[in-house]
Amino acid sequence: MKYPSDRTILFLFLVVLAGAVGLRTNTAFRINEVLPLSGLYVDEMTYSMSPFPSGSHVFGKPPAMFVLTHFLGAGENALILKVFLSLLSMLSAVLLLLSFRDFRKNLWLMFCSAALLLDPFFTFFGLQVAPAVPAALFLAASLMIQSRFRSAFVSGILAGIAVLFRGEVILAIPFILLLSVFRSKYRLKALIWCGGALAVITPILVFNAVGGGGAVIASNGAENLWIGTDWNLLTVPPGVEFEELVSVSTVEGHDAEFFSRAFDSVSQSPIDWMLMGFRKIGAFFSLPGPGRNMETGWLLRISGLLFLLPVSLLALGMGLARSFKPPENSFRGIIASSVVFAGITAAFIFFPSARSRTAFLPGFFFLTAFCPVRLKELKFIIPSLLLILCLSLFHRYPGEVRPGLTYVLSAEQSLNTGMYDDCFNRLELAEERGFSGADLHNIRGAALSEIKYLYPGLLEFELALEIAVNSPTLWRNYAVSLWNLGQYLKAHEAAARAVELNPLLAEQLAPILADYIPMR
Repeated sequence: MKYPSDRTILFLFLVVLAGAVGLRTNTAFRINEVLPLSGLYVDEMTYSMSPFPSGSHVFGKPPAMFVLTHFLGAGENALILKVFLSLLSMLSAVLLLLSFRDFRKNLWLMFCSAALLLDPFFTFFGLQVAPAVPAALFLAASLMIQSRFRSAFVSGILAGIAVLFRGEVILAIPFILLLSVFRSKYRLKALIWCGGALAVITPILVFNAVGGGGAVIASNGAENLWIGTDWNLLTVPPGVEFEELVSVSTVEGHDAEFFSRAFDSVSQSPIDWMLMGFRKIGAFFSLPGPGRNMETGWLLRISGLLFLLPVSLLALGMGLARSFKPPENSFRGIIASSVVFAGITAAFIFFPSARSRTAFLPGFFFLTAFCPVRLKELKFIIPSLLLILCLSLFHRYPGEVRPGLTYVLSAEQSLNTGMYDDCFNRLELAEERGFSGADLHNIRGAALSEIKYLYPGLLEFELALEIAVNSPTLWRNYAVSLWNLGQYLKAHEAAARAVELNPLLAEQLAPILADYIPMR
């Protein structure tokens, strides 16, 4: 059989690469209309701010994204950072192509690499300042190193770096050890791989343990564990309503309190929790899949990426089928299968989202690319594809985000950049899409206050407090609004309530809390 030349393969790949660049450019322009790329929305801010929560001495989130954003100057120009991350989103496909020494003989590999370049989730989330795409890149690098150079230790180190972006990736370690038990010749490699991963992870675990957070990658793990036990928690958007729900009695007991809440929720009805977990796994495999603080399906539709979902369907279906029996007897198959099982387990324990699933997609794509489809595999692959198709069409996930949330997030972004007219317009669009809640009133109240419509702003804060009465941020905003209107006694009482709910606001509200002499 005559195989294509290196020049032909390179030309075809460059054509697809150019198409992938064009796809990302078109997506960026479309998304920019509803979620401006020049700024950072609420989740992106949490990854670019200090890695330590106020009053805490442990990492609030896995630290690698904070390091990356500050190394690239996210605070100075978010757009440049997003362009860089979008370029990173294409490197996983390059690594997949380079995973085989003689890729000229493997046109199926070429097809799978092209599919990964055009995957709608890598395209979309590559435009977000979030850790999913960088984590996926390091997992792809881990699989490439093991495939090409057979270096289990270096492969483990790269996977450990992926954990520092998305903590759930650490769940691959027990699966690698478990799967190697059934393949005795890979037991030593599995231990070496885990040693490489732990060489990266252990310093973070020790740092957090010394800081009082326990042996965890980040303190948000306990919070996410608790959120994953209740459908209502999953539907509450980021903002003052969510702040009210997650408030804790003490900063020092933050992690312990969330672990306690999660344990109480699970122990009340273990069967319901398990059934909820299986529904979350179903959501993990449904396309486009649930969002977490993001309307993934709606955004994919307006960006024109929905028509590429068959690419993801193929990878998820074939990867799932092959994860239980990798098509080749190799250690890289064990790694890829462990990545898939780690993603499924993370959805069961915590919660699924299309964004977090993206971090695990290299496992699915590498399993798909290992060899072309064989007739004897169809009896496993076709049911897997049909299962995911049915889940995508008919599975209703109770934890979906509120319609209109995208406009609320972009309105908050406009508020932070002083674009008040745009802020009001986006809040109206959010209401037209059906959004309601305290965040709507809080953002509008802040915008009105900024343009000196003090009394209408006060009324908005009062409406917000009727919904989220225990939000310290709302009480702070309410106190400042009252103070600006000359209602000093009420402002003092509101500020005291805010500090009671969150003692960290004491310094910020000190002028209002200080003794004052009413004017006569």
